[in-house]
Amino acid sequence: MTKFGAGVATTILAAILALASTAAAQTTSRTPPPIERTWEIAPYVGVARHSPAGRHLGQEPGRNHVFLGVHVTAALLRARGFTLAFAPEIVPLLLVSDNPKYHVVPVPNTTGIFFDERVIDSVGTVAGFGGSPIGFEGRLHAGPRLRLYIATAAGFLVFTRATPDPYARKFNYSFEFGGGFDWRADDTWIVRVGYKFHHFSNGNSALSNPGVDGEVVMIGLARGVGRR
Repeated sequence: MTKFGAGVATTILAAILALASTAAAQTTSRTPPPIERTWEIAPYVGVARHSPAGRHLGQEPGRNHVFLGVHVTAALLRARGFTLAFAPEIVPLLLVSDNPKYHVVPVPNTTGIFFDERVIDSVGTVAGFGGSPIGFEGRLHAGPRLRLYIATAAGFLVFTRATPDPYARKFNYSFEFGGGFDWRADDTWIVRVGYKFHHFSNGNSALSNPGVDGEVVMIGLARGVGRR
């Protein structure tokens, strides 16, 4: 994890501990956790700066991300203040900076067969969309208004051009994991703040597969729907 990611994780942990202390001061151990609704829908905004370059995952440094997403959960199991939920995600828009813009030039090889060479013209932001149909979330009630959560998901992204380099693909696989806290404003609305590590790559299905990582800070607003 980079210094940026470590700093974000430390800040979120400190905020969680502060909220937990406040919640503990406002309630007693006999206070039962609130009953959650079956479904929660949480639109969110996420930002990642300067993607780290690792040895085993993403190899492209310096990319910035902006996520517009919708996190959906359906409670599967509730027990003693803990909830396990099915948690798919929809990403209507993902922006990634510094992606090459290019044109294709047919070039013959020594046998006379033409192949497409990508010539880079400039770099700019690329747009994509996608979703993570496989996802799970665990939530722990730390007070009458505070929940802590961890989550993971896997899915796909489709960009408007090959990403993150000209010899990669428009289509990429993705996975993520992270956590944070939820603050219950009332019986219906919940404020969510969190962090996730996000990775996408084409799974070696193209000539190039450098992949991109993102250390994403998120804020969203969840609404509970369905029966309690």
